[in-house]
Amino acid sequence: KFREKCASYEAVLWHIPVPTLSAENESINEWLELYDNGTKNIAIIHDGNLPRLYPHLAIVQEKFWAAACVHESAFNSTKCIGIPRKLIVNPFEISGLNKFRNDFKNRSGFVAVQVFKGWKRMDTLIRAIPFMKNDQAKIIGGAGIDYRYMVSKTKCKPKFFEPDGSRIWDNAVAAGMKYKGTLPNEAVFDFLAKARIQIDPSWSRKYSSYGAHFNRTTVEAIIAGAIPLATDLGMFGSKIFKKDKNYIEVPFQAHPAEFAAIVDKALTDENQWARIKENNLKLVQQFDLIRVAQQYVDLVKDKSNLPIGKV
Repeated sequence: KFREKCASYEAVLWHIPVPTLSAENESINEWLELYDNGTKNIAIIHDGNLPRLYPHLAIVQEKFWAAACVHESAFNSTKCIGIPRKLIVNPFEISGLNKFRNDFKNRSGFVAVQVFKGWKRMDTLIRAIPFMKNDQAKIIGGAGIDYRYMVSKTKCKPKFFEPDGSRIWDNAVAAGMKYKGTLPNEAVFDFLAKARIQIDPSWSRKYSSYGAHFNRTTVEAIIAGAIPLATDLGMFGSKIFKKDKNYIEVPFQAHPAEFAAIVDKALTDENQWARIKENNLKLVQQFDLIRVAQQYVDLVKDKSNLPIGKV
């Protein structure tokens, strides 16, 4: 029945092109039959580590018309699969740009909303907060395994303590950090619309070996009028986001005091802020959902000039 429905469409977009390599999927082979569906299958690659996570895509590569990769890390990691590939960023509704034109003086502080897990590196930001000299808003949101460890009274990991035995979470709260928990998207935009900068401390050596792996929160920040601050590894080799033109860079191995100093400057340098914000009003047009939709239409029609990877 699924294949019959697919045949009535010109193309099917697979956000998860193949099953994950999980224990519960180990003995299931029915998925191999899904792709003979009489239409053009397009794999959407969101992950920057395809060779490790989805190598079995190669088994059905001949069933796919093309792959759409949402950032450079995804695009370059897909070169191990024999499918024509194209860089097509995630789409965003940007018609409300003018709604978020609060100027520098009407904004305060930073917002960082992320999943708290290893390569998102939220602990590096939290550790830096006590070193900051600004008295502006310090908004943190999100949840995840690292958050639970940080606040646990009995299971807090050693890496979330300072040498003096204090917890980095407690120190950040004492220094003015406000934790907002998990937030709906509307609330995230509300906070971003009042902030001067948005901080994405994430980086991954594996992902960056393939290229930039910028997050959705970076684009959301631009739409809401905040300036992104990201790591050098997170934006490594990006042809979309340029250092000092579209975002403020922090070294991935920055000491907490160095990280804090970069944030303090970003929050007080009005000229830098205004220049990057103006640049990003142009850059964000690349993410407009109408433009992105047209790129998918073009991909369905023609793949003749696209690079093809090798297994």
